[in-house]
Amino acid sequence: MKIGDIGGNLNLSSATSQLSTVRRLIGLPDMPAIATAATIAAKLQGLAKIDAAGGVTGERLSMLSLGLFLFGIDTIAYQEFIRRSDWRHAANERLGARAAFQFLGPGAETITLPGVLMPEMTGPNTSLAQIRAMAETGDAYPMVQSDGTIIGNYIIQAVDERRSTFLPGGGARRVEFAIDLTRAGD
Repeated sequence: MKIGDIGGNLNLSSATSQLSTVRRLIGLPDMPAIATAATIAAKLQGLAKIDAAGGVTGERLSMLSLGLFLFGIDTIAYQEFIRRSDWRHAANERLGARAAFQFLGPGAETITLPGVLMPEMTGPNTSLAQIRAMAETGDAYPMVQSDGTIIGNYIIQAVDERRSTFLPGGGARRVEFAIDLTRAGD
């Protein structure tokens, strides 16, 4: 179920009134993170609308949001979205037979967002610093796709940055990055 499927157009003013429906549909308790996710989903839907002439509504389009940070061309545009889900099983060794396994439940769920920035073309970019500042808080942030799908609450585990092809003044022409995220427990 997507946020946009709840009563048609969800906007910022109606996000609060639709919160109980969102909470019921995704099975999460009432908390500020859910209100934030509903607000972000509503904003992303507004950004993604295309007018009848085929042009953009004038607001910037985003690929994904993490908390209030919007991934996009003017911030950080990742080249890949790598998601890994694990499930836990306990092994019970048996004499003369293969081990028996017992399902213990879901394990870790991680997302890696690798990409490349070209500061020489796009100008100085402070987005990696913003992501690092978010990581410093230790908080879990709601992740919402541009179509309004809530992926879950994620913590920022690591930010890798590799600078190369330097200009005479020391500035990098190419900055490769990878952001590692882990889903927070419910």
